[in-house]
Amino acid sequence: MEDNPGTDAQVVAPASTDRCPRCGAELAGAEACGRCGLARRFHDRFAQATVLPAELAAEWEAVLAAWEDAGRHAVFLERCAQAGALDLAAARYRPLAEDAVRGERARAALDRIVALAERELRRGATPRDTLRRNRRIVLAVALALALAFLIVIVRAFLAH
Repeated sequence: MEDNPGTDAQVVAPASTDRCPRCGAELAGAEACGRCGLARRFHDRFAQATVLPAELAAEWEAVLAAWEDAGRHAVFLERCAQAGALDLAAARYRPLAEDAVRGERARAALDRIVALAERELRRGATPRDTLRRNRRIVLAVALALALAFLIVIVRAFLAH
């Protein structure tokens, strides 16, 4: 990982110059990643788009320093979830998923990121009861408008 000059943030850097910064796949000279499709010309832009805020960058450094500590990973992932930065957490773990030493824990963290993202999506979902109630309200208003329109039409017809 490299520090981004001029900010207190961290930029994802590929492990080698011939690895995809998004998914960590070997590029072997290709112009685009065969796994995720990220074009080589967008590698720098991707790295800039995955800058961690300073407080999360410090958490990530703590994770790297104590890689085998499951608690550090859990704290980092929860803070990323609270900050809406699970994509940035995934960008840190994804290149490490194929690593011989860190791969198992990185893959477990990626699974946890998926679970946290699903949890966040469920929180934002509208319950079915609310949808049913809203539909009933809309139906009642539509019927009232139709009845009012019908009364106006009948009165206009009878007035002639």
